[in-house]
Amino acid sequence: AVPFSDTQDGITASFTQTGATFLVGPTFLATLTGNVLLDADEQLGVLTVNFDQILAVVNFGFATNGVGTLTLTAFLNGQQTCTATTSGGIPPGTNFPEGSIGCQTGTFNSIQISSTAPDFAIDNLTVRAENVPEPATVGLAGVALAALALRRRAVQRASLR
Repeated sequence: AVPFSDTQDGITASFTQTGATFLVGPTFLATLTGNVLLDADEQLGVLTVNFDQILAVVNFGFATNGVGTLTLTAFLNGQQTCTATTSGGIPPGTNFPEGSIGCQTGTFNSIQISSTAPDFAIDNLTVRAENVPEPATVGLAGVALAALALRRRAVQRASLR
């Protein structure tokens, strides 16, 4: 049951809930595999995931119990940086709308997931850390800018002669 934390690839995620009871359990859905994190009651709730570092991309699969939308909102230190809302499609042979959702238009260190449907489940939550240029790339860019400045100066001197 929530709250809990999980660490994968050096990124720790801490899960908390508001207004609903979330449980980890085996899937019974078409596109979500293995265990899922499931809103286990009829209360509308919010699942909050706090990360121990700044991230740039989040994606996951979801299912809702009935018609409704799922909303993902990303925050950086409490300031909203991205929001996405979608509804899933019903795979053949099932009764639950399923889909995927993500944010990649800003950096964040927490997300909130909510739905207008009575229940929802998520699976395969993946995140990617903020892209930080390697020192060699920064150095190469500096050399290129310096070369352009010298070239411009040489052209200006030649035109004055």
